[in-house]
Amino acid sequence: MSYRELEVYKTAHMLILDIHKMILTKLPRFEMFEEGTQIRKRLSKIIYQLNKNLHLHVFLCLLIEYPASRIEDRESSNSI
Repeated sequence: MSYRELEVYKTAHMLILDIHKMILTKLPRFEMFEEGTQIRKRLSKIIYQLNKNLHLHVFLCLLIEYPASRIEDRESSNSI
């Protein structure tokens, strides 16, 4: 599963595009370079965090499932 398929990603992406467009059109020129840069930096971290947390979640699920499957395999081999 890709993070791009998640509804939260799609919503965040649309929000990022809207805010970026607002920064370029609504802010005064001097604020566009100061505050606008800071806002754009923070916006880029939203997608990064979504991707990172999704991969962490998948890893933890696999970490939990793997020992359980090994125990089941060992029990089934002992019963034969």
